[in-house]
Amino acid sequence: MKQGMMSYAVKWTVKSLAALNPLLAITVVVIASTTFVAVASACSRATYLGLDGIVITTRSNDWYSTQHSNIWIYPRGLERDGNAGRNSIKWTSKYGSVTTAGWDAATIDGINEAGLVANVLYLAESDYGKRR
Repeated sequence: MKQGMMSYAVKWTVKSLAALNPLLAITVVVIASTTFVAVASACSRATYLGLDGIVITTRSNDWYSTQHSNIWIYPRGLERDGNAGRNSIKWTSKYGSVTTAGWDAATIDGINEAGLVANVLYLAESDYGKRR
């Protein structure tokens, strides 16, 4: 099977299953995303756009050692800052959130009460250009 064909085959199968049984489709996406991740060499994300507006997103966390992760729960109304010095942005959280912190230094995954999700994707070879 050519590279890329597996994802097409899985997508077609999940789309067909979603018409019959949405819960089964979700199960297939989760199993497929955890089974085929071994070929990835960096954090990856896969999104399925299904029937009736269903969106299923999964990601891998291909880190080669422990991140000493902890779960943090933040209440709404919490005063925060970017903790990057005197010019750091400051805000008060509108929604409560649950996050996973790597090394207790930075949020690597999180979701708030409104359903907004944030994930860190890391690729060592990334180049963001020169800082202005």
